[in-house]
Amino acid sequence: MRNIAGLTCLCFLSLVAVLAAGSAERHAVVISTNDSADPAIDTGADPSLPPLPAGVDKLTARIQQLQTIAAELKKARTLYTEKHPRVVKLTEAMKLLGKPLASDIAAKLDKLQAADTKLAAIHKEAHPQRQALAKQIALLRKAQASLPAVPVVPPRELTLDLGKGISMKLVLIPAGKFLMGSPDSEKGRSPNEGPQHEVMITKPFYMGIYEVTQAQYEQVTGKNPSSFKGAQNPVEHVSCDDATEFCKKLSQKTGKMVSLPTEAQWEYACRSGSKTRFHFGDRDEDLSDYGWWGYDKGNSDKQTHPVGGKKPNAFGLHDMHGNVWEWCSDWYVDSYANLPTGQAGAKNQDPSGPNSGTLRVLRGGGWDIKPAICRSARRVRRSPDLRLGDSGFRVSVALPAGQAGLK
Repeated sequence: MRNIAGLTCLCFLSLVAVLAAGSAERHAVVISTNDSADPAIDTGADPSLPPLPAGVDKLTARIQQLQTIAAELKKARTLYTEKHPRVVKLTEAMKLLGKPLASDIAAKLDKLQAADTKLAAIHKEAHPQRQALAKQIALLRKAQASLPAVPVVPPRELTLDLGKGISMKLVLIPAGKFLMGSPDSEKGRSPNEGPQHEVMITKPFYMGIYEVTQAQYEQVTGKNPSSFKGAQNPVEHVSCDDATEFCKKLSQKTGKMVSLPTEAQWEYACRSGSKTRFHFGDRDEDLSDYGWWGYDKGNSDKQTHPVGGKKPNAFGLHDMHGNVWEWCSDWYVDSYANLPTGQAGAKNQDPSGPNSGTLRVLRGGGWDIKPAICRSARRVRRSPDLRLGDSGFRVSVALPAGQAGLK
């Protein structure tokens, strides 16, 4: 056991040394690594009573180490993406120290509780030895509750079981930052796409690889309002209210936090690292390789098509341009500059739009319009109860607390 602990300590010291070295932009993780200097945990017990098991007096320092790293990791995530070397190393440090520490506390609790069970057969609860054990158990439980959550890396893909052999696939979108909106010089630009501004998505999330299909919608709601029938075609003739209700029912069915994406999440996922008019570049002529669109020389034949029939973007998402417009959760505002001060939408970090409004936002373009209206930054607004044959949606799923996302 000592050899394992020594190896863990050695690995941890090496990792901390790497973290403390490096460029000036990094903040060193300051922790104590001298076991002999570890402060004891004060139990308040009478010295004549049985002492704590060996090693318990060193838990405070180890917990403080973990809390320090957790604070540094939280700070780093406000500055960098999940793939940044500092975030990766701090995440590894959390795992390296956190898992053994949690295991040690749990093991000591098991021993103390087993000892108390044996004493219970001999002594009443008021006996000094049992009282001492009770204090030690309470101390360890308090220590256990104070441990920061160790980050868990979720799978890259998530599959939701809708029942009757129907499922929905989603892909993990990493945290990061991007320029939201379009520059004044962009061809086909609309005034409501500005001002262009930097936005940070601080939490990774899952996004539907495809638009919600008619088969999926019918399985969850028992209805299929679409005009262009086809099990794998995107559902249309759904309002924002309908889409929101679908998300609520799917959340109840799967136990996941399902919702419409925010406008910022949608554009970030669509761009997938690009800064061009479309996620694949600037040329209208290339749109037919990635989406179904209409107008003069469109390829849609004035109807929707089965999802996934065109090339995906860099995140693995299909049909982000064309096929059907996709509802977002935001209330519409005609300019990013006009977001109300102090409301969630005014922030450049995980913006969610105004707190209230009369119109909702749609993104991505549809089967019946020209390429310029299918661009990544294009925004339109409609009444949340309006149902049209070019309007559909895709869903997002929030990660449970403590999951760090892609490394």
